[in-house]
Amino acid sequence: MPTPDTRRSRRSTPESPWIVLPPDPALLLALGGGHSLESAVADIIDNSIDAQADTVRIRFLVRGASLLGMQIRDNGTGMDKATLENALRLGSRREYSSSDMGHFGIGLKNASMGYAQTLTVYTTTVVEGEQLFAGLELSPREGDTDIQARSITPDRAEEGYRFGNDVYSFGSGTVVEWAGIKGASNSPVPAERKEWLNQTIESLRLGLGLVFHRLLSAGDLRIEMDVLDLATGGSGAPRSVDPLDPFGYKVPGRRGFPVQLSAAGPGSTEVRATCHILPPKGHDKLPGKKVDWQGLYIYRNNRLLTLKAGWHGLVAPKNDLKLARVEIELTDDLLPYASPTPEKNDVTLKPEYGNALMAAADAASGGDFVGYLDQAVSVWKDSNKRSTAKPITEIGSGLPSDVVNGLCDSFGWRANKEPVDIVWREIAEDDLFKVDLADRTLTINSLYSDVFGGEDTPSSFLFSTLLYLLTEANFTRESHLRTSTLDHLEQIDTALLAAIHASNDDAPSIDFKGMPQDALAALLTASRRQPPASPVQTTPAETSTSMRPGDSLPSEEVRTEDVTERASVAAETAPDALDPLEREVKHEASKTALVPPDVRRATHEKRKLPSAPLDRLDLEIFEKYCARDSITEIASALELTDNAVVKSLVLSVFGPEALEDDATLAPYHGMLYTPEERSRILLAYKTADDPYSAVPSVAKQVGRTPFAIAWKLLDSPKRPVPIDKHVRRSVRRRAAVLA
Repeated sequence: MPTPDTRRSRRSTPESPWIVLPPDPALLLALGGGHSLESAVADIIDNSIDAQADTVRIRFLVRGASLLGMQIRDNGTGMDKATLENALRLGSRREYSSSDMGHFGIGLKNASMGYAQTLTVYTTTVVEGEQLFAGLELSPREGDTDIQARSITPDRAEEGYRFGNDVYSFGSGTVVEWAGIKGASNSPVPAERKEWLNQTIESLRLGLGLVFHRLLSAGDLRIEMDVLDLATGGSGAPRSVDPLDPFGYKVPGRRGFPVQLSAAGPGSTEVRATCHILPPKGHDKLPGKKVDWQGLYIYRNNRLLTLKAGWHGLVAPKNDLKLARVEIELTDDLLPYASPTPEKNDVTLKPEYGNALMAAADAASGGDFVGYLDQAVSVWKDSNKRSTAKPITEIGSGLPSDVVNGLCDSFGWRANKEPVDIVWREIAEDDLFKVDLADRTLTINSLYSDVFGGEDTPSSFLFSTLLYLLTEANFTRESHLRTSTLDHLEQIDTALLAAIHASNDDAPSIDFKGMPQDALAALLTASRRQPPASPVQTTPAETSTSMRPGDSLPSEEVRTEDVTERASVAAETAPDALDPLEREVKHEASKTALVPPDVRRATHEKRKLPSAPLDRLDLEIFEKYCARDSITEIASALELTDNAVVKSLVLSVFGPEALEDDATLAPYHGMLYTPEERSRILLAYKTADDPYSAVPSVAKQVGRTPFAIAWKLLDSPKRPVPIDKHVRRSVRRRAAVLA
């Protein structure tokens, strides 16, 4: 039998010439076997990121309840015809930079052929001011003798690029279209096909949220998904892909974690790892069980490569290690020893890399990787020794799900008790909260929401949680609260209101009921406030009127008129008669009325906030934008055009000066800008003196209209326009003027 040496010598002799073995066209039909749908779509999005896209839209094309195809659209640089042909050439490779997601040159073909019978690419780019379109179709069939693609004419390519996507019609970008989806449900029952599609979409949202969670959280990328029914031509509201961070816990399972470990790796490399221990009782953002998500999370260019966690043979997965997760950055010098798979859904570790990782240690403490694993096991075992001694009443609504889940993990729920809802609602100014056993609600006064920056801020969630823990025991009563309990709750209410006024001069003035005057004077002196004048006897109606610090006591005549007017307003704006948005408008109007016009004007001039009146629709659009809805999502929800939504937001945030436009430049709205232009716009805006009056000057710098610049700033996934509580107050007050 010939030895390896003799075999090599034979290959080099003239009698053994090299021969060319062209790829069999059937190879295309076998591509994609290692992909899941999540990894296949992620591979396409990698190309979009390499093309400097910051927005990707994934569209499911259906007819009735049957999935016929998918589109993945981006706003990157696009391609000309030659570049597109090279991209579809099997095994074609270009020069890759260290920041590129691509590496092997087969991603587009491999991902597409695994899930589609036909791959079509429509792309457009702008060259010297001219927009060029190109398209190719790849549809391999059994018996093909060559690998070939069908060229699409520029007119047909433009039509395909614009199809069903008017909002993204202009500017550079690429559409990857899959037809004939492999594995799609073909159940004869329409409801079953629809359920399969819904589950597929949700699974894809979670998978992409995990893979790109760093880019999504940083605002460098936005991914949206929707469904287009080819039978009706209508599409549903887009769904945003939210970041799914495997390290998104708040408090670690052991003090001092995470820890950084490092070791000398193979060659001249350095192996580093960030070792985490999750809280044993904390709610995990990842679906399923913690035990399935232990192991190594390997990233390259802020993109997760390990879609399924595991230890890659370093240690055996086990239940005791369910709290252990390790974060690893894969740099270029480590690629020879830790290689991503062609599908970029896993990483192959060579023994020398694994050995270096197991030997990694913390130079300061001396702790090593093996010791870290032991500590993770210890935390889990210790947590099992504890028992939940004092459960609390379940929370039905009013707090984020992760907060509720965290409370459940920490305390557990009381048995046989109806859940309690936490609601923000306008009640009397001298009440901060109310406990209602009949309705099973803890009501917090929305008049004080601005103290916490709004009703949906971390500060308000923290306050709601603490207040609930303080009052929760009262919801164990069967029917009513005793007088002594009500007195105690009133004491808590008064003390908390005093604390609010101690640090917030803008809080509504209050009457501290039921408190001795000497005690009230001492409390308010510490809070830098003055107590109401005690000699004056007031009626219940008069008690409800507010006095601001430094105000003199009004005459009897003035107070009577004031009480009459306020009683009339109260009757017109009773909570039962208004929806939440109307109540909020009325509330902002009442607060505005307490501030003299000259003070309001000075405040606007100082901050340079716009002052143009707004209507109810403007306020509704603005509130949805503050809730992180995209412009397209808002337009779909309110059945408006994107243009109408943007005009409303521009008026709210920047004022009428930013509405200046030129009809001939309409194509420059939305997504026309090249990545370089987007960078110039953001840089010019961020370096401007005032973010609310900078749009016209930025427009002059980059040669666009103010409205086009405002559109780009508002629609950027980075959200560079500061929408703080002062802006929210301004918009609500301006809407209250017309309410």
